[in-house]
Amino acid sequence: MKAATISSFCLAATGAVAMPTKRAGQAVTITGLKATYSDQQGSVQFSLWDPNYSDSTSASLNWDRPGQPPADSWSDDHNYVVEFPNGVNYEEPKWLSFIIKRTGDAEEIDVALGSNADASQWGCLNEEGTQVCIFTGDLIVTPYST
Repeated sequence: MKAATISSFCLAATGAVAMPTKRAGQAVTITGLKATYSDQQGSVQFSLWDPNYSDSTSASLNWDRPGQPPADSWSDDHNYVVEFPNGVNYEEPKWLSFIIKRTGDAEEIDVALGSNADASQWGCLNEEGTQVCIFTGDLIVTPYST
């Protein structure tokens, strides 16, 4: 597996102001990241492997436009909630930021994929009025827990 470079994504620990954060166990792998936007629909899809729980799942999040993703979207197995705290910036489709939280646990995975990502791994094209952005690399992210 090939890890994305620091310029491809940045990680940020989040948590309550007075609560320190610490790294959880092993790194989580996100593959098959794809975002599509049209005038009527928005969607984000990805697969996730979490060795801390021996859990492999995917997420296919869809919403109507104009508008933003639902406040709480779920992975296919309902073990993870996916949030877009800053919404989705349709003007900058190569910038995607979301948080994945393990339900019933303190594990949190923060992902920000920027427009400065390696062009060979992250690209967008327009297909009949639909903006399609695909990241072909693997995102290796160490989760945090509070």
